[in-house]
Amino acid sequence: MSFEELLNRYISQIGCTAKELAARTEISEVRLSRFRNGERKPTPEQIDLLAEGISALSKNMDTKTVRNELTAALTENAVNYERVIGNFHVLTANLNIRLSELAKALSFDASYLSRIRAGQRKPADIASFVDGVCHFIVRKYTSDSDIAAVASMIGSESERLKDEKVYFHTLTE
Repeated sequence: MSFEELLNRYISQIGCTAKELAARTEISEVRLSRFRNGERKPTPEQIDLLAEGISALSKNMDTKTVRNELTAALTENAVNYERVIGNFHVLTANLNIRLSELAKALSFDASYLSRIRAGQRKPADIASFVDGVCHFIVRKYTSDSDIAAVASMIGSESERLKDEKVYFHTLTE
């Protein structure tokens, strides 16, 4: 279960409104809304506040248990940032992807992409970043030699990647 699903389940279970939980935790309603819809992830301090608020409002949930469940849900679905950046570097280098062209396709600044590739910056939404890069590759690198190169880099069979959906899914993974 994702973090946002668990948070929404807690709110439903204890029968409170998001406004009540926001007031109890001193987390703004806007920020709480972003947590609830998956736009943002809370810091460890915010998880503590959420756990304390949920526990206090429920009157029968243990703060430590709530904190552990929220933390587990958050880390369970976390993207391995170092792996993403490493793979991004390998793909861009081996496919000779021009960062300016990729930046244009993703609506990013080329210098920002360069800093991401160097590990100096981190995309705000890593999953969307991965999705965008993979869509770019699947659309642009379609020749047999391109697909063979991608297949070799990601440890797949070229024939599998000839199906666009499989190509995208395998590359994303």
